[in-house]
Formats: sequence, C-alpha cells, structure tokens
Amino acid sequence: MFQRVYIGHTMCGMDVREFTMASPLLVHSPIATTDLWALDVRGRTWSGHLRFLGESLGWEFSLQRNHALSYSHRFATHQAAMNEARAQRAIIEALSREQTREPVPAPSM
Repeated sequence: MFQRVYIGHTMCGMDVREFTMASPLLVHSPIATTDLWALDVRGRTWSGHLRFLGESLGWEFSLQRNHALSYSHRFATHQAAMNEARAQRAIIEALSREQTREPVPAPSM
C-alpha cells in the first residue's frame, strides 16, 4: 500500500511536488478471547468471554446471545472482570430457573 504525499502550496503559485512513500500495511491481529462459560436457555445460547486489551485498556468482559454481542464492559483488573462474569452468569441462571417454574394457578373463588 502506498501513500501520496504532497509538498508545497498551489495557492501561492508554488510548485506542488509529489512523491510516493511506502507505508506499512496495518495488520489487525485478533485479540485472544477466553471462553468462560456458555448456557442454553430456552433455545438461546448465552456465553461469557474475557479478553485482555493491553496494559492501558485492561480487561473486557463480553456477554453474547446466539453469538451476537449483547453486553460488554471494560475493567482495570482481571479480578473485577471475573466478578462481572460470575454476576452475569448468576443473573442468567436465575432468570432461566424463574422462567421454567410452573405458573402458580390463580385461587378459585
């Protein structure tokens, strides 16, 4: 990939000199993601993932539903990200238990 660089001003009647400079290709390497857990709830797959984004950005926890991003949050420490992963899993497990319970029949009068 090459980049064109212009030197000079055209407004003042000066020459505009052009040269081509090689610029390195930007290679986007995928960030390694750790799959923490996956739950099947009523035909939907919920999964928790953890990624390390670097010293300045910290850790990211992401929650996916059927392989689509549903929730994401960054944390400064690994422990904080793991706590969020545990909390999100507990919420999903509680909701799945709540939805699978038999409905309580209404009292007859």
